[in-house]
Amino acid sequence: MPRPIYNILSDDLNNIYLHTDNEIIKYIFPYTTYKKYQNRKIDASDVVDASNPLRILYFDAQDGMLLLLSSEMSEMGRVDIGRLAGFDPGNLVCQSGQGSFWLYNAQLNECELYDKNNQVAHSTNNLYQVIDHQQVVKIKEVDRKLYVFTNLQRMYAFDGYGSLLYQAPKKGTHVHMIGNIMFLRNNSTLYYNGLNNIIDSINLNIQGNFYTLNNKYLFVVTNEKLMVSEHFLTKQ
Repeated sequence: MPRPIYNILSDDLNNIYLHTDNEIIKYIFPYTTYKKYQNRKIDASDVVDASNPLRILYFDAQDGMLLLLSSEMSEMGRVDIGRLAGFDPGNLVCQSGQGSFWLYNAQLNECELYDKNNQVAHSTNNLYQVIDHQQVVKIKEVDRKLYVFTNLQRMYAFDGYGSLLYQAPKKGTHVHMIGNIMFLRNNSTLYYNGLNNIIDSINLNIQGNFYTLNNKYLFVVTNEKLMVSEHFLTKQ
């Protein structure tokens, strides 16, 4: 298991991805083989989004370059974010199922949905009235909704046109959708909207440094080992 590990991600095909120093490693279900993309510039500050297994996003905000990786982990395209939105270390990128990608434009303090021609289709406009002086640290699209996370672990949900839907009542740093249930991760606790949208929680009692989940499996990295187990999170 390579170290240091900055993040672990999974896709709906049960493949998992380790974001490590200088490389992104894809472990292919059932994890007997792997492929990797190597780049000496990859570090903890970079963004990796593997939610679309056919097009993995790797974004280096320092260079302002978004790389598109194939399922074989080979480069298949580039987008010059610096040219589109200016160079800013606060810029962030995530996948979009309704366009090409979402960009958090740090200079304008707004999230922009880019189409397949790299033109802005929709935006949230300036986020100041929504998040005040909080800093955006992560964005992620799930089920055609954009989730914006701040440095105070607050989460805000927007529709595909950039309109605010709601602020999550609990703090969290990651969001997962399993069926129509949303899970919000805060350390080893998952808050979720259960029956009648009542907020409940599950303490996973996970000792590992990183974990993620999809609609079937829970993935944990601990002590240089990867552990995979089926979960029960949708049983109510």
